[in-house]
Parts: sequence; structure tokens; C-alpha cells
Amino acid sequence: MCIRDRDRLVLRFLQGNNFNYEKTLKSLEEHIEWRINNLPIESEEIEELAKKGIIYFFGRDKRYRPVMHISVKKMVDANLPNEILSQLAVFLLEFALKNLLIAGKAETLVVVVDLTDVGTISIPVSALKTIGQMLQNNYRARLYKQYLLNTPFLVKGVWAIAKGFLEDFTVAKFNILGSDYSLLYDQVDKGQLEKKLGGTCDDIEEDFFPPQMPSE
Repeated sequence: MCIRDRDRLVLRFLQGNNFNYEKTLKSLEEHIEWRINNLPIESEEIEELAKKGIIYFFGRDKRYRPVMHISVKKMVDANLPNEILSQLAVFLLEFALKNLLIAGKAETLVVVVDLTDVGTISIPVSALKTIGQMLQNNYRARLYKQYLLNTPFLVKGVWAIAKGFLEDFTVAKFNILGSDYSLLYDQVDKGQLEKKLGGTCDDIEEDFFPPQMPSE
């Protein structure tokens, strides 16, 4: 790792730990150990899963940040162990860090979590929590915005309570939406979204990996 990349890594971890130096040092040590034990992911099974669209990258926001999509319905239908889903997310994130981010211009991600056709009791809370915790611990300050689409009413109610215990800068990253995607369109042009999300791009049906990124 070059000095510039090392400095950016430290800065992201400082930001992610609210510039608490002790917490930053501890989380950096844990992150380095995690990378040694888990990377690189060289698995044909994971690469094949990446083509199925459970988690995939498609399009960029208006500031060229790549958009990561999570299809909760496909996640439920696949019924995969949390460890495999976490490996899938890491595989795609590592690909994005190397190939989709633009140094000095677009170094963060937008995440879209699509809850279409998923009832409250069917939401794979454990799997989503595992992925979210892994992202928080090992990809600090990479999330710019996250959008939950077609969110069940009960989940909205839980969020309304939970956000009262979170810091403002954390709450600002999350948008809990129903069927009105206006806030998403403020962030991502419709020309960078599939038709199923109200965009103008044809829906991807297969071969979600390598990512298909629409032209400007």
C-alpha cells in the first residue's frame, strides 16, 4: 500500500470513529487482521453468485459514485448462509474499490436496498445485519447514502424510534422510502437506474457481474 492510500485509509477510519484515536487504532488493528484472514476472495462459487443479482452494482449517482443494489427478495429466495452473503458483498466491494471508484472524485458508494415483495416477517434481519456490520467495520466512511425502497410500515416505525438514538450525521445517510422514490431520483439520475426502479434502463435479467454501468 502506498503512503497516499495508507493515509486515506487512516483518515476514513478516523472519520468512522468520530476521531477517537483509541477506537481508531483498535478498529484498524482488527481491520488489518480481518483482511489478512479473509482476502482475497478467490471462489468460483462466489463469482457465480455475483452473476445472479442478489447484490450487484449498476449505475452511478450524479457525482459519479457507483450504486450498489441489494435485492432482498432474491436474498430471501436464495436462502444462503450469512457467511456466504457476507463473502459475496466483500467480493463485490473489493471489485468496486479497484475498478469503479474514482480517486479524488468518487470514493464513496450509494446503496439501494430493494424490499419489493418482502413482508416484514420475511426480512432477513440477521443477514442484513451481518453484512451491515462487516461494511461498518471494514469499509469505514465508504457509505455516502443508503436508500431502503418499499419499506414496510412497521420497519418505518422502528426506524422513527431508532434514529433518535443515533448521531445526526449517521441518520442523514439513511433514507427510508415507501413507493415514492423521489429522494432517490434527487441522488441518482433515472438514466442510471433500471425500469423496475422508475429509471429508463432496461432491467437486468441475468449476468449481473461484471457490473453493467450505463454510459452518461
